[in-house]
Amino acid sequence: MSSRNKARKRAFDAIFAADLRKVSPVNLLEDTFKQVADRQNQDEIFKYARQIVDGVVEHHAEIDDLLESYSQGWSLERMPNVDRAILRVAIWEIIYSDTPKPVVVN
Repeated sequence: MSSRNKARKRAFDAIFAADLRKVSPVNLLEDTFKQVADRQNQDEIFKYARQIVDGVVEHHAEIDDLLESYSQGWSLERMPNVDRAILRVAIWEIIYSDTPKPVVVN
């Protein structure tokens, strides 16, 4: 698994857990980084994960507006937490990052 994939997973985990626990995903990501800092390649993984989390937090209102607009028959509250977190990460990458769109969709 590439470091970008691992970063996306770390970002997703933080966004998902923060949504459930009603806390900051940035804080959760930082706590996770402290727990695994002694492992190999964590700086690179967490650098991109932090970029994703910061972006989702910064553009949270716009991302959720898009989700509300395009998810026919599903309000954000009705949407499963896992789906909502995946979609938030994907929308941020599609709109606000330089990641190629086919990579995000894959």
